[in-house]
Amino acid sequence: LTRLFGHYLIALSFSLLLILAILKLNKRFGGKFFEGGEAYLAGLGAFLSGYPGCLFYITAVLAIYLLWHLFSTIRGATGVRLSMFNLWLPVAVLVIALSDFWLENTGLWLMLKI
Repeated sequence: LTRLFGHYLIALSFSLLLILAILKLNKRFGGKFFEGGEAYLAGLGAFLSGYPGCLFYITAVLAIYLLWHLFSTIRGATGVRLSMFNLWLPVAVLVIALSDFWLENTGLWLMLKI
């Protein structure tokens, strides 16, 4: 059972925890950080990335957002809120593509894989 469905169940539980964390953060701070359906896009991206991929997915989303924010600040855009709404699913596609071609052969991927 775990050999067939283990990585799907781990990815599902990780994506549900991500959705709940984003919704709770958004509610606590009055919708300051995320837009309306953004939590579900983040959860969908995490689930589609699979089990070891969801860890790389969150890392890639944070890294790309921080780089985007850094370049925006360097260009002189101060006080501008950058939305991650259009970032969640393209990063999931990127992580899925990278996992098929490159990440599968790394030691970290093999260590995390069930």
